[in-house]
Amino acid sequence: PKSFTPDRVVVAGDRGVFSFTIQIELGEGEGRAWLEVAGYDILTVDDAGLIADQLAYWDPAAMRPVPLPD
Repeated sequence: PKSFTPDRVVVAGDRGVFSFTIQIELGEGEGRAWLEVAGYDILTVDDAGLIADQLAYWDPAAMRPVPLPD
């Protein structure tokens, strides 16, 4: 990813949730494009503090192109 920005982190017990914005590169050459996706991530942590489960939700219809870097 070009960037991954978490925001509004909420932790309760063994779970955490946050909204995020990620910019990803797709394709190659002339077909290359950057897309921005916004969504929510839910993490479950085990007793050792390691991520035991992860769920992400986003709306594909809300994906938007971003300018290619120079």
